[in-house]
This record gives sequence, C-alpha cells and structure tokens, in this order.
Amino acid sequence: MNIDHNHIFRQIVNSLRHYYGIQAVSEISRGADMFPESKAVETGGQTGYAIRFNPKVQTVLSFYNLAMSNGADIGETVCHYALFHAFQELDDYEGARRHLDAFSREVQRLHLDCRTRDQREEMRGQILVQLYFIMLHESFHIIFRHSPESGKMAADTTRELLRDMKNELADQLSHVTNDELLSHPKTQEHLSALIPPTLPQEDREAMMARMWCEMKSHPYSTDYIDQLLTGSDDVLLEELACDRQAWLNFVDMAVADGCSAKDLLQFHQWFFIVFCAMEFNHVLLSQYRPTLHARYSYDGKRVVLRHKAFKTLLRQYNPDVYKLVNHQYLELHKGMEAIFRTATLGIYRYREDFIRLHAIYMDRTVNPVLPDIRQLRQLEAEMEAVAKGL
Repeated sequence: MNIDHNHIFRQIVNSLRHYYGIQAVSEISRGADMFPESKAVETGGQTGYAIRFNPKVQTVLSFYNLAMSNGADIGETVCHYALFHAFQELDDYEGARRHLDAFSREVQRLHLDCRTRDQREEMRGQILVQLYFIMLHESFHIIFRHSPESGKMAADTTRELLRDMKNELADQLSHVTNDELLSHPKTQEHLSALIPPTLPQEDREAMMARMWCEMKSHPYSTDYIDQLLTGSDDVLLEELACDRQAWLNFVDMAVADGCSAKDLLQFHQWFFIVFCAMEFNHVLLSQYRPTLHARYSYDGKRVVLRHKAFKTLLRQYNPDVYKLVNHQYLELHKGMEAIFRTATLGIYRYREDFIRLHAIYMDRTVNPVLPDIRQLRQLEAEMEAVAKGL
C-alpha cells in the first residue's frame, strides 16, 4: 500500500497555519502502535505541534475495509500483522518471521490478486479519504490545545448534543426493561456471534457467562452520558468534539465539491470503520504491552457511546443523509462481530506469544539490547512486499 499521505498532511498544515497561525510538522513513527496522534513540541522556546503518523495504518485500514465492507474474514490476519510488528519492536526476529510467514499465507487466502483495477482504485480512494478524516480529527486536538477557548466552546456544544442523545435514549428505555433487552433474541444472536465456534465448549460457555455478567451488572442506561455531562471523562468529551468538528469540516468540503447525500452516507460509513479499527488496535496492543495493559481497560459503554454519537451527527446536522439510513450500520456491525470472533480465536491460539512478548518487554526495560539492523530491515522489506497485495 503506497498512498501519498504527505499530500494530505500538507493540506492540514496549510489550514492550521492560514486559519489559526499554528505551526505543525509530521513525525513518521514505526512499531506496533498504528494510528496517528498529535502532540505539542518545544523548539527554541516556541511551542509547536506534531502529528505522529505510522504508514502501517494504511494496511490496517485495508483489512477492516475488506471485512466490514466486503465480508472478508480477517480477524486472524490482523493478529499476525500486529504480532509481527510487536516482535520486531522487541527485536525478536524469530517470532517476527513466524508471523510474517503466517501473514503471507493469510493474504494468499484472501485472493486479493483477483480484484480488478477499478476495485483496487476504489480501495485506494477509500483509504485516502479515511486518512484525511483521521488527520483532520488530530488537527482539532491541536486547535483545542492551542486555543483553550475554542476547546471549551466545542465541549459545550458537544454536551448539548449529548443531552439530545440522552433524551432520545431515555425515551427508548422507557418502553423496555434491561431484562427484556438482555433476553431479546437479537441480543442473544449478537452475543453468540462474538464467540468463536471452534473454541472448546468450556471456554465458549465461560466467554458467554462473562459477557452476560458484564451486561447484567452494567445495564444500558443514560448514566454514562450523565457522567460525561458532569465532567467525569474530559478525554472522551474532547474525542467526541474532534469527531464532530472533523465530520462537519469534511462535509463542507465534500458538498462544495458536489457530493450527494448518498455519497456523504458512504463517507460516514467509511469513517465509522476507522473507529472500529482504532479501538481493536488498542485491544491487541493491550494484550502484550505492559505499560498499556496497566492503564487500558476495554470499556464497552465508552466505545458504544462514541459510535452512537458519531452516527447521531447525521440526524443532528445532515437530516437528508439520515433519511437514507436503514440496514447499513447493522451490516457494518456484523462485519465487526466477525473480526472480533476470529481475532478472539487468534488471541486464544497465540496466547503463548502474548505471554512471551510481555516477558521480553519487561526484560528489555532492565536489559536493553541493540537491534540487528540487517535482520530488521530484511523482515520489514518482506512484510512491505506482502502487504502491497492489499
């Protein structure tokens, strides 16, 4: 995959400089942490900003686009890709080789060479638009840091939109109890869809029991929105504000270029895929990276709220687009369930690798080693050649 992300970044940088007087630079990163993030940097006594960009995010997005738009089974493929880079990051080249070979077999299984030229170009276009949205989102983190007043205004607006969501949810929940919701056939269907059928029966039952207990002890309610409104999670509030600003700015640009309501719905679905890919990347990282594992806890309500808030933007700002929504997001959720199911199986199969990575990571903090640059570059080059098939 070779998309010119520098062109996207130049557009973002020029906008930040022109409209806000903000100086920003790009910072290429490597390793297993794939998604961009922004940060403040001090240079010569002046505060500037950088957007950290890992080119591998393009390959990760390719996986999720294949799965959630075309139904491809890529859960284990994602595991091999993440584990390859995890072993590379810790200079365990034997482990990296095993997962590179397994990843290569997975890419062959997907039969990507059967796609037409038009299909390949469409995929490149999809990733290009997704990268632009991600960079736009990060640019608003920079704007809010540079101008706290802008951040406060954005947070206040986001709270108003959350109150609207709360009222809608309260009305829906007034017609159904939590027990009725849990026992509904659709709920049972979605829970079952998350469990790999090839797991041992005992493990399948234990996984179902854990999910059921989690849902039972944390009923679906408006409480989580109330917590956001009272300032319990300003990090999530800023994420929602950046999502909203990125979407509104993208829509302005797209409409000016003649995009139809149908086009905007398609873009919105593509951005929804980005959120799913980003969260699952964090889940995989947390399996073996102790510093992340210690502070990261998967919070289903937090994830669901962010997804719902993003979908709600259509109703709040783009009613003509919202009218076109029917089953599209249900299909995307089914794709995500399939990824979760096979990735869960992958984590189960490669749990010894996750344990090994955890041990190596802890050892490297005490006994650092010099990387073997030749092996590192050789493996990276081979992985890049395989990933080009995407």
